[in-house]
Amino acid sequence: MKTHQKILSVAIASLLLTGAVVPSIADDLEDELQDIQGQIDESRSSQESWQQIIEDVAVKLKAIQADLDAANARLKSIQDEQAKVNAEIRQTEEEIRKAQAYLEERQKVLNLRVRSIYKFGQLNYLEVIMGAKSFSDFANRLELLKRIIQSDYSLILEIQDQKAKIEAKKAELEQDRARLDALAEEAKKVQAEVAKKKAEQQRVLDNAKANKAAAAQMEQDLIARSNAVKDLIQERIRQAEAARQAQQEE
Repeated sequence: MKTHQKILSVAIASLLLTGAVVPSIADDLEDELQDIQGQIDESRSSQESWQQIIEDVAVKLKAIQADLDAANARLKSIQDEQAKVNAEIRQTEEEIRKAQAYLEERQKVLNLRVRSIYKFGQLNYLEVIMGAKSFSDFANRLELLKRIIQSDYSLILEIQDQKAKIEAKKAELEQDRARLDALAEEAKKVQAEVAKKKAEQQRVLDNAKANKAAAAQMEQDLIARSNAVKDLIQERIRQAEAARQAQQEE
């Protein structure tokens, strides 16, 4: 057994002296080292690819964010207008309520006058005229009747005008509400679409960052493995060198 070991040691020492042993004892590790280096190169290339995607998506996100800011500003502008119009609506509705109350009051006055005329007919007017004591008194009484008739007519016109104004205000309020509702819905739709695009691109960006980070971590792991393999190669060489020196000492 000792004779076999001695022969083997002499053979190894002989190979070391010729330079043939050092490469052979590390061939498997050298192959592994080359394979690791190839994986490191692939990892770095992958990181570059993901970085390019990150930069491209960042540009897209910047443009999308500008669109989203514009959409948000547009919606806020409409909402501010809605708040203003709603305040005006409340104020106008109060004016309408007061106008309606006044209209109803004047309507009552007119109704009372109409009922009085219906009840007494033209007798009131004739009594006023026939009761005049002089031509001057007659003229004055006639002018008074004209004013009463004119007042009745003006009252009717005023009531009709108030009704028309109330109806116009109601119609205008309804149009304002409808217009703002339509604008708000359109603005919300645009905002939602832009926000959706942003979310989609953000997912792409997050995915690219995650993949780049994974590739970077793989690179670090491979570098650590490469260093370990290099250390192992050095250890094998050291062991072989030690064995050669031991043979020489014998």
